[in-house]
Amino acid sequence: MSTDDATESTGSTESAESAESAESADDAANGSGPPSAAATRLSSVLTVWWATSPVAFILSARLTVWSHDHGFLWGPATVLAWVALTGAVAAPVAGLVLAHAGGHRRARRRFAVMSAVSLVVCFLVLLFFQFAVECRPGEPSCSP
Repeated sequence: MSTDDATESTGSTESAESAESAESADDAANGSGPPSAAATRLSSVLTVWWATSPVAFILSARLTVWSHDHGFLWGPATVLAWVALTGAVAAPVAGLVLAHAGGHRRARRRFAVMSAVSLVVCFLVLLFFQFAVECRPGEPSCSP
């Protein structure tokens, strides 16, 4: 191999490297590059918040039952209920916004599934409460 061949091969390697760096810069500008560490951490926090919402809801329901005997439990039960509600509703929406702004497809899919599950659960809870408040006609406990 001559000196000219070595220069040509080095030049082609440099041009390939510059093309790859230009593509990765375009990917980063379009948001399809690797997610930043802060976005990954925030995405994880939102996922954990959403995943713990059912636990917070069950604990708030249990504390509400116990608060009939012990009045001091009403405050923590209310806080846990709001944490569960906002975790089920706000966490998937915030995650979708974060993933869409960052252009990260995996996170978008995950938060879209979380949103669908939350929507179904909220619909079923509303349906349950609709049927739970119904009374049979003529039942004395339901008369005004």
